Amino acid sequence: RSYDDNSLMDKAIGINCLGGDAPMRRPAFPIVNCPDGMRLEVMFPSCWNGKDVDSANHFDHLAYPDDAGPCPEGFDTRIETLFYEVWYSTDPFKDMWNDAMNTSQPFVLSPGDPTGYALHGDFLNGWDPPFLQSAIDECTADSGVVHECV
Repeated sequence: RSYDDNSLMDKAIGINCLGGDAPMRRPAFPIVNCPDGMRLEVMFPSCWNGKDVDSANHFDHLAYPDDAGPCPEGFDTRIETLFYEVWYSTDPFKDMWNDAMNTSQPFVLSPGDPTGYALHGDFLNGWDPPFLQSAIDECTADSGVVHECV
């Protein structure tokens, strides 16, 4: 499978080198030091087919919106957008690159992945359904800041 920079599904996983010479957003670990840190991002699909709660590959019942925001045909039910962002301070380790197993870049995700391609996110909903629905219906603060909801 190849990476398509025009696909929201492919761009949903990103690794950003902050303050370095690497491209700002890429699908794999940078091969240069990131003096201001490295940010890993995961965005979940926010369009649902409205009927299936799962599918054989755990994905076909969901889709990403297009670049302008609308959901594609057949996925007309909009669901909340979940976005995970994890920031790592990498600069303190810049002198350790030559000691790493992979000296072209020293980063490894927990399953032993030295590329960054295993980056993913999982979501389990543990909310009380009536309380969550109330928050969705009544918390309409444009800022997105929870304590500004009335």
